[in-house]
Amino acid sequence: MVLADDSKMIRRLNSRLFDKEGCDVICFSDGRLAYEYLRDESSHTDLAVFDINMAVGHPDGAEEGWDGDRAVREYRLHEAHESGSRKLPILISSSESGERILSAIQDGATGFVSKTLTPREVQSILYCYVKV
Repeated sequence: MVLADDSKMIRRLNSRLFDKEGCDVICFSDGRLAYEYLRDESSHTDLAVFDINMAVGHPDGAEEGWDGDRAVREYRLHEAHESGSRKLPILISSSESGERILSAIQDGATGFVSKTLTPREVQSILYCYVKV
């Protein structure tokens, strides 16, 4: 699975929870990096969780980074152009609620989860979206 969040603490906490459930977790601090990985490796990925509010500065300063909204939109465009491409479950995470989350779902996010997950929530996510 792919986990993209600009908070190192959130990446560490949530990746440990998914790891305890047997997931191989690849973490990114930027939506663009997560998109690029998924574009090339989506056949090896069962689930992605993108923070909706990631900072848009690229970690190495070379290019503009993407927030979760844009990463979802760009990946769904990529999927639409790939023949036979399956629809990867992409969840948006946030500590907030509101219009931006609805917009991300309208743009192709599969669903919404809290930014800080509990072990039970991780189990539910995997059951609902990965069918483990």
